[in-house]
Amino acid sequence: MTMRKAKPLYLLVVSCSLIFGTIFTANAAQWTPPQTSIDNAGLNIVESFFNTGESISRLTATDNSFTSAMFNTRLCTQFGIAPCDGSAPNAGFNVYEVLPVCSDVITEWCIDGLSIYSGDNLTVIDQAKFIRNTFGPILNKNEKVGLPQGGTISLWNAPGQVNSGGTTNYAVYTYILGNAGPNGRFSFQDFRAMVLPYSEKSGPMYRNGTLSEFPQPNGKTNIGINGASQECAWTEDGKCGLMQDFPEGSRAKLSIRVGNSLSGWLMGRMTNPSIEVKTLSTTQNLLTVDSEPATVPKFWVSISKSQITPEISAIDPALRDGNRGVHNQLANSTPFDLTTAWAKFMNDKAPGIFTTWSISTTNRGSGSNCLADSSRLLGIVSTNSMLYEGNAPNFIDDALNYKVFGLHFNPDGSVFQGKYDLLMRSDTARCLYGFSAAPVSANVSITSSSGAEQVATTVLSEKSGWLHLGAYGFTFSNPTIKIKLTQDVSNQTGNARSSAVAPEQRSKDVSRVQTITCQLNKVKKKISGTKPVCPKGYKKV
Repeated sequence: MTMRKAKPLYLLVVSCSLIFGTIFTANAAQWTPPQTSIDNAGLNIVESFFNTGESISRLTATDNSFTSAMFNTRLCTQFGIAPCDGSAPNAGFNVYEVLPVCSDVITEWCIDGLSIYSGDNLTVIDQAKFIRNTFGPILNKNEKVGLPQGGTISLWNAPGQVNSGGTTNYAVYTYILGNAGPNGRFSFQDFRAMVLPYSEKSGPMYRNGTLSEFPQPNGKTNIGINGASQECAWTEDGKCGLMQDFPEGSRAKLSIRVGNSLSGWLMGRMTNPSIEVKTLSTTQNLLTVDSEPATVPKFWVSISKSQITPEISAIDPALRDGNRGVHNQLANSTPFDLTTAWAKFMNDKAPGIFTTWSISTTNRGSGSNCLADSSRLLGIVSTNSMLYEGNAPNFIDDALNYKVFGLHFNPDGSVFQGKYDLLMRSDTARCLYGFSAAPVSANVSITSSSGAEQVATTVLSEKSGWLHLGAYGFTFSNPTIKIKLTQDVSNQTGNARSSAVAPEQRSKDVSRVQTITCQLNKVKKKISGTKPVCPKGYKKV
């Protein structure tokens, strides 16, 4: 690698995926946790890549001969040089690569453009101006093994879009995850992107991010990351990109050139999103996501050792391992029972809020093969809840279900109101229900734990082959939200049918999904769908 400077508690069951959020006046800066004693214990729910320490590109070799979950991991300077030379018989290779900005030279796996604009300015959307890249390690391109050119966090200026820090500066942090066997090529199926408003702050405590190997008691080696600061979107020696909130009423539009191996579902921290996917070549797509940021309540709790309950001790993995302090858990993978146990010390009230804009790949939902098409992107599910399922919606009892977790009150004592958005391909929705191409409608019901019906604004729209469903304005009084798509029987043609058909008949319709194998040179792909077609350049085998 080289260095470059350019540089009560409420559980919500959502049928047909939803976004939860409310509008707040922007803070002076992003909320950060207070200092706490190392003898205390607690839980901090964080985003999947919220810490600047994760922004460092790295290539590693792992010795898979170890039988435990903690493999022996070593850092590599480049592929082909030890320990990434394939000499170990049980070696596997992993890459975490921050994407660069596109240029005349870099045309694949790169950031194509960014716009920050106000919601009422829909006719003229000015591109943000690229300033520079942050200082940090990069991975150089290696076509032989399929590694694209790497980069660092990119910094942009969006004139007129003043964030809560009084600047018009925004950072774009996008990375891909890939792996390879001892003699194979790298493949990429995992992707993350985040847009972060920031203002610059100086101080001797801020350092360039660095990577290092460190030994473990069992004789293995693992990778350590230094230079991270929780308040910063990026750090350099003496500098911090202090995270701020988005301007109220703004939207972010991010375009990225990515490989068409990225398929299936995306999950996001955003509101009212739109998506566009354009084919650039046999291997690359241009992915454009345009949405409002989401305002997310913060989950953070710290208690003294004497307050720890037997319930928490039994289910919290950090406490079982003898660790104290406030430990981090990811918002998309923390067990709900663990969060529920810790939330009993929070008086049903969030300690802070922050605005965020992010998107990432996620696992497909269960319940229908229509959700398993791996040949293309199928949709986005997004929520601003504290905690959410780390996968796409599940198709259960004729509805798309999604689970989230939240507290009842905002930091100012007002009742938290929810939003939910699901954006999915129109033909995927029709596949679920066996609908024809005729227009569909949605039946939305929101019922509180007391059985009372809640009033909420619902959205159903269809544009350019994408169906947008949403529900806005409900509270976290333990509601159950169900959204089922319907279509008038008179609109059904051929084998299509209304959603009233018996479940056993529906399972027969879903079974019409087929899987074929496509090949380009030595690369093979399995494509699933009702009418699967090989991507351009591939042949059915």
